[in-house]
Amino acid sequence: MDKTLDLRVQKTYDALIQSFLSLLQEKNLDKITVNAICEQAQVRRPTFYKHFKDKYDFIQFVFISVQEDTLSEVALETKTDDPLGIFYAVL
Repeated sequence: MDKTLDLRVQKTYDALIQSFLSLLQEKNLDKITVNAICEQAQVRRPTFYKHFKDKYDFIQFVFISVQEDTLSEVALETKTDDPLGIFYAVL
């Protein structure tokens, strides 16, 4: 996730992502609604739609955020510039 974002936006994104991941443990992806995500995250729907076109746009954002966070953690832990070393660390 972009750490240069306004703190309020970061907190909103974090709350939405955590809500989505929590709901994903309980329901299938197609059963999770924007209402459910917002309700659990305590974020208003207009705020959600200010940042995301729809549920699928948000899901893409979640996947990219999780991927970036994972790669950042791996890079810190492996301390290597070797792509193959990073690949093995992710496995």
